[in-house]
This record gives sequence, C-alpha cells and structure tokens, in this order.
Amino acid sequence: MELASVTGLSPATVSNLVKSLQSSGVVQTSATVRSGRRAQAVSLVRSSDLAVGVHVGRRSFEVLIADASWSVSAQQRLPLPVEHRYDTTLDRVALLVAELAEQVGASMDDVAAVGLAIPAPDGLLPEGLAGWGEVDAVDVLGRRLGRPVTAIKEADAVAVAESRYGALRSIPSALVIRAGHAIDGSIVIGGAPHPVSGRSLGPLATCAPIRVDGSAAAAPAAASTRLPRSRPWPTCCG
Repeated sequence: MELASVTGLSPATVSNLVKSLQSSGVVQTSATVRSGRRAQAVSLVRSSDLAVGVHVGRRSFEVLIADASWSVSAQQRLPLPVEHRYDTTLDRVALLVAELAEQVGASMDDVAAVGLAIPAPDGLLPEGLAGWGEVDAVDVLGRRLGRPVTAIKEADAVAVAESRYGALRSIPSALVIRAGHAIDGSIVIGGAPHPVSGRSLGPLATCAPIRVDGSAAAAPAAASTRLPRSRPWPTCCG
C-alpha cells in the first residue's frame, strides 16, 4: 500500500508491476510487518556492478562499497599520518578497496566505477592535502585499481549526498558549507552542485554571481558578490 500511495497507482497496478519486475530479476520481495499487518517489502536485486566511494582527508581516509540499490555493503575508515604521501596513501586505498570487495564476495571486475572525494577547494587537484601538489589523483588511483575513477571536491560530495539522502531532499537550491581543516562550499541548484568560476567558493568571495535558476547574472564576479536574494537560501553544513 505504501508504494501505491507514493506513486498514486492502484494497489492492483502496483502488484502487477512488482510481479513483472520480479520475474525480470530486477526486484525481490520479502515478508514483513507494517502497522501490525503482514506485508511484502520490495527491494532491488543486488547488481553485479558495484560502486566504490573513496574519501581521502587530511587525517583519515574512508572506503565504502555499494550496489545498484545504493545499499552500502562494506565500509571502513582508517587513520592517516600528518602530511601523508600521495603514493603511500593511494596504495593503501587500493588495497582496502580490494579487501572490501572480497568481503562482499566480489572482485575488481565487479566494480563499475570509483568515486573519489578530496579536499580540493581550488579545483580537482588535491592542493588541500599537504605534499600532494600537482598530483593527478584520478590517474594514479585509476592505474592502481584498473577501474575508471571520477573525482569531486569534498564540498560538492557533501552537497550531492545531502540533496539525495539528507537535509536537502526536495530543496532545489541551497548553499552547502563544509568546515573542517579548511572551509569550502558548494552551490546547489536543481539538486546538483553548480560549477562556479574563480577559486571555487574560496570561500564565497570570488563566486561568479548566479541566479537561482542557474543562469549567470550580468554583474562581473568580484569580492562584493552576494548570493541572489530572490528567495531564502537554505544552508547545510557538512
């Protein structure tokens, strides 16, 4: 009944659709109880394609593995020394990815893609990590894993997560601030991070002026730039 109320479809239509998806191997059902009554829970069947998320910070790194239903199958965080070297750190990341894949009964061949979040307030070069300089972390990690790697700065990763699963669900526009060893931010428009010119949100002063609809404003970017006032901007900190 929950699927019927959420989708606006009749219970009979939902039941037929679930049966069709189940016969195609897309979803699976299991017995459960809702409000004291017997019911069936519907979930996606785990795909053979896995996604790996990696976050490398200044004092720790974290790896998680999820399947096509976005369910996290394995996750682990390990500490890092101050001013850790990029080669040693990415070697440890690659080893942990392989170990976690093995834990869930998979191999690297089952990994479709790897996402890498790094402290990179000025772009995608990890300048926020001491000693990493001009390291191309995507290329280095990709060669170690043998899988495609996509990088995103920490603040944008927080924005995506909050927009899909957290405080910003159903909120189309927001300003996300990540405060840690450094401060960075991300502008969310239409549920996705909006690219800005200059030093990212470095922090905020050199943003290109933009409207809530995502179009560029006429005024040039400057230290006096302010965010649009056409509506309140929700703020989320990560």
